[in-house]
Amino acid sequence: MDRLKQWAMNNDFTVHRAYWNHFSVSPPGSMRNIDPDGTESFVNTAISFIRNSVPAHSDVYVVAHSFGADSILQLMGRYQFRLNVRLVALLDPVGYSGFRASTLRFRVPNNIYYLYNRWQNNVIPPIDFRLNGAFSCGASNCDQKSQNVKRTSDGKTRYTNCALHEVTCPGFQPSRTARRCVDVPSTRMEERCVNVPGTESRCVGSGIFRTCGPVPVMKNVCRNVPVLTTSQRCTDVPVGRPRAGRKQVRMTHLGMPEDAFIENSLIRLIANLNQRR
Repeated sequence: MDRLKQWAMNNDFTVHRAYWNHFSVSPPGSMRNIDPDGTESFVNTAISFIRNSVPAHSDVYVVAHSFGADSILQLMGRYQFRLNVRLVALLDPVGYSGFRASTLRFRVPNNIYYLYNRWQNNVIPPIDFRLNGAFSCGASNCDQKSQNVKRTSDGKTRYTNCALHEVTCPGFQPSRTARRCVDVPSTRMEERCVNVPGTESRCVGSGIFRTCGPVPVMKNVCRNVPVLTTSQRCTDVPVGRPRAGRKQVRMTHLGMPEDAFIENSLIRLIANLNQRR
């Protein structure tokens, strides 16, 4: 939300940044007291700060994320504001228990002019991330919806390249294939026949005049012999690299305050509400 903060400062808003467990500015990344004591500390210090430091009937615009949204909801339920709360923007609220359901028990009071509530249903946190995040709302304007993809500042869905193993990703194209053949040597048995000279016994004449003896002849001799041949073996082989597809960038709990579309929407909304006062 750095762009929102800079815009507010440039337009003469007084900007106060606080962590979920204490209304004064805590050390960056403060995660201590993730329990009811942390929320109680925020509520008490916020009430003290408002009473002592914020002039009555000041226009106030609140943006809260995660545990901070839960702390703001508890503050609104326990303190009768003497301020003009023009906007309360809640980004993926979650209670200290890690559940969205624990925040939904609160009703947004009618002393708030505009409620802007966004949540995601993609991943933990919160633990019950699939739960609808809409509140019972008594504000004059209740703008509540899920946002499950990241967007550019002008509202276009952001995309990123998929990994090559994500074959179901839209636009994925596998490698082309080409048929490659090679000659593979092999042998087969084949019958071969040749004429071989030899002799056979033949007889001529009859009776006492019959004589027998060897006679030269050509004999046909056949046998199976190995014969060298080649055969063609073909396979389909990949050619080139597969082309990765592209997918939408999913919204996450931590990514919601960094979303350019949400930040730009809040800047336009605050500017519009500020003009109507």
